[in-house]
Amino acid sequence: MAERLAKLPRATGETPILDQIAIPATVITVSGFNLPEAQGLLPQLQGFPSFAWGTAAGAKAGQWYAVYYPHTIKGSTPVAIGRGRLGDIKLREIVRTIRDDFTNDTYCGKIGAGARDAAKTFSPPWPLDAIWGWFCDTFVYGAFFWAWKAGGLILNILWDTFVQTQIDKVRDAVNLRLYDLYEMWGFPTNMVPTPLHIRNISDSGFEFQSYGNTTTFWFAIGKRI
Repeated sequence: MAERLAKLPRATGETPILDQIAIPATVITVSGFNLPEAQGLLPQLQGFPSFAWGTAAGAKAGQWYAVYYPHTIKGSTPVAIGRGRLGDIKLREIVRTIRDDFTNDTYCGKIGAGARDAAKTFSPPWPLDAIWGWFCDTFVYGAFFWAWKAGGLILNILWDTFVQTQIDKVRDAVNLRLYDLYEMWGFPTNMVPTPLHIRNISDSGFEFQSYGNTTTFWFAIGKRI
């Protein structure tokens, strides 16, 4: 354990989000056996499998807890599964998309002004330039302003009729996928699955991270020493 602790990162003066130093887990049950159980057999039997299993608990969320095997298991491969926790599925409502009004005078004015300014770059020579300027300010600007106003009305109708309805269907259906996933796993909706992280696996044990009042069921297999 001291050797493993020496490899952990040193404190930097900042409060860590998760505790890094492992402490022994509260052992509920632990057992295991070597195959074969008989002592004094031929040395070539040393390669036979060795098993261990048990239940341990860790109270503090984010804390790493050490689990020790009842005997040495060479090259151990542990599997840790947390006991399911009670809790409801957390659903998140997707905010409804709010479109802009495409008939807004600001949009129409920008379109009209852009067309007017572009038309003025083709100004004829004097004295027709004054007439051309008046034509651009009055007719070109007005034509594009009202053309965009009519086009914006069509865009509003298309958006509300087709696009928004599809977005609303997706919004209403997304959270239902969580219930489908739970049903596929075989979990009741008031049960939260508890995947566990493990680290520092050795011939004598391993460490698991608690989610708070976490009970872990573990199993390890390796070679007999």
